[in-house]
Amino acid sequence: MKVTVKERIVLLSVVPKEGDFKTLKQIRKLREDLSFSDKENKMLKFVYSDNGNINWIEPNKDRGKFYTKEVEISDTLMAIIVDALKMSDKQKKLNHDTFELYERFVGDK
Repeated sequence: MKVTVKERIVLLSVVPKEGDFKTLKQIRKLREDLSFSDKENKMLKFVYSDNGNINWIEPNKDRGKFYTKEVEISDTLMAIIVDALKMSDKQKKLNHDTFELYERFVGDK
C-alpha cells in the first residue's frame, strides 16, 4: 500500500504500543517500514515546532506529486490499524489527522 509522509507519521502514532507477542512482532516490522531513512530525512527536511507539529518539504509538490512509500500491510496489521482507529472514534479521540486515516482505512463502516 502506498502511504504519504503524513500517513506514515500518523500511522506510527496510531498503532498500539502494547499487545501480545505475535501482534507486537508485526507492529515492530510495520514501525520499521514506516520509519524514515537518513536519505528521506535529508530529502524531506523535517522541522519540528515547539508546539509538537512536524513540517517537511515535499520533493515534487510543485508538480502536483507527493512523496509516497510502498509499505506492506498484512491483513492482520490492517485489522490492528482498523481496530485502533475505530477505538479512537468510539472514545471520541479522532483528530483531523486520524480522521483522514479513518476515512482511508475504515471508510463509512
